[in-house]
Amino acid sequence: MSKIKEFFLVLISSLLLFMMCNTKYNKALGDYVLEYIGIQSWSNGEMGLHLTVVYFGILFILSLFFVNYYLNKKGIGKRNAFFLFVLLIIVFNLGTNTYTKNLKANAEGLLAIGLEYKDSKIDYSYTNNEYKDFSVYFTLINYSSENKMFYVSIMSPGYEEKEVDTIRFYNVDGSEAMFTLGGHETREIKVLLEDYVIQGEKSFQNISVSGMIQELVLTDTDGNRVKLSEDFLGETLQ
Repeated sequence: MSKIKEFFLVLISSLLLFMMCNTKYNKALGDYVLEYIGIQSWSNGEMGLHLTVVYFGILFILSLFFVNYYLNKKGIGKRNAFFLFVLLIIVFNLGTNTYTKNLKANAEGLLAIGLEYKDSKIDYSYTNNEYKDFSVYFTLINYSSENKMFYVSIMSPGYEEKEVDTIRFYNVDGSEAMFTLGGHETREIKVLLEDYVIQGEKSFQNISVSGMIQELVLTDTDGNRVKLSEDFLGETLQ
């Protein structure tokens, strides 16, 4: 009975720690738990004090106290408890990542496409109502087995929050550029000024932008739109 109790306490401790950790495809699971019950996970939107760490950190410390209290030589022992703790963290991580990838692979339409957010890059200058020195690089992954066809637009922030331009790409013949991804294909897409006509919804007198792409919107031939960003699962737009 003692071993079962100790195993259960180690399980609770490892789960509480895992709740505070970001995974490859998701933010900390504790964030989702708090938001589901109506509690903020951050003190200021997605910034400030990470309240998830505060709440679950307190519970984690308490759980360690009970683990240390109940462990004894007749039970599983502290050394075995440590290895079990690490093993459970690995299992939680692998299980969460596998489940999230399966959700993505079986998502409807363009939601099955993922953006390698940290590998994206946009550089351009806009002077006298004209884009100059424009280049965009981003990598898309089709997690499904179906071929995907879509148009791309990019939300590009300027120096001020109010200066947000939706950038679209057109072929030289005036038609909007169509991009494709085969089933399970990973593709780096490059958009250069010499290959495409670049159009934005806003006009600036003089602006220069360099950095990662904040938001990328894909639109299929039926007009269905999804937003890709650092959120792995993406978002359907109305």
